[in-house]
Amino acid sequence: MMVANNDREKIINICFISDDDYVTPTTTAISSLCIHSDESFIYNVYVIMPENSSEIAKNYFVDCAVKYENVNVCVIEKCFDDLMNLHQYNDQRYLAATTTALFKFKLANIFSNLDKILYLDGDIIIRDSLTELYEYDIKDYYVAAVRDLPQVLYREQPIGKEISGIDYFNSGVMLLNLKKMRENEIEAKLIETKKNYTDSSLMDQNIFNIVFKDSVLQLPFIYNTCYINLIESKDRYSISKVNEMYSTNYETVYEILKDIKIMHFSSKL
Repeated sequence: MMVANNDREKIINICFISDDDYVTPTTTAISSLCIHSDESFIYNVYVIMPENSSEIAKNYFVDCAVKYENVNVCVIEKCFDDLMNLHQYNDQRYLAATTTALFKFKLANIFSNLDKILYLDGDIIIRDSLTELYEYDIKDYYVAAVRDLPQVLYREQPIGKEISGIDYFNSGVMLLNLKKMRENEIEAKLIETKKNYTDSSLMDQNIFNIVFKDSVLQLPFIYNTCYINLIESKDRYSISKVNEMYSTNYETVYEILKDIKIMHFSSKL
C-alpha cells in the first residue's frame, strides 16, 4: 500500500517504466534504491507496465522491497494502444529503448494526485541517498535533469544542436514538475510532437528536449552519469572540457567515479 501525502516532506515518489523483457535491470535498479534509502523517508516506488504484463514480473518488482519497511513498490498497468505507432523505426539505427518508454509522456496524468515525481530509467544503479535530489525546487521548471553525456561534449551536436545545444538533457533521470505539466497540457504536446518528428535516433529524449526547452533546471552530473560512455570517450574529450561543461574540478575521468550518485548504463555500452 502506498503512503498518503499527509507528510509530503518525508515522502519520495519515484517512478520506473518496464515491461516483461526488462525485469532484471529494473529490479536491480530498485534494489540499489532500497539499499541506499534513507530510513527517515518513505519511498513510494511505482513501476508502470503495459496491460497484461506477467504476474511473475510484477511479483519480482514488489519483492525487491519486502525487507525494507520504508520502501513500498506498486505496479501500475496501463493501456499502451495509443502509443504503439508513434515511433518511426529505422532499421539502420540502434535503439536501446522500446516504445514502452513513451509511457513517460503520460506520467503527469497517471499521477494526477502528485505535484512531482522522480522518474528513473531501469538501466541505472543508485549509489547514494536520493533525498537531496528530490528536494530540488522545480516550481518554475518542467524538469530538473542532467546534460546528456557525452552528447554535449561533441564539437558538433548531431542530436541536440537544433534542440537546445549545451543544455540538451538526458531523459533517463528526470525530476518532473507534474503540476506544471498538467497546467500546460504537456502530455498532448509531447504526443503531438512525437507524431510529427522524423528523427528515429531516440525514443523520447529529443521530444522532451523540444517541449521542455527553456524550462529545465540543470542538475549536477553525478545524478545521471553515463560513466562507461565517458571512459570510452576519454581520448576524445579532455577532463577540462568535462569540468567546463559541468562546473566540476576533477583531475582525471576516473576520479569522477567516487562521487557518482546515479550511474546510468546507457546506449550499446
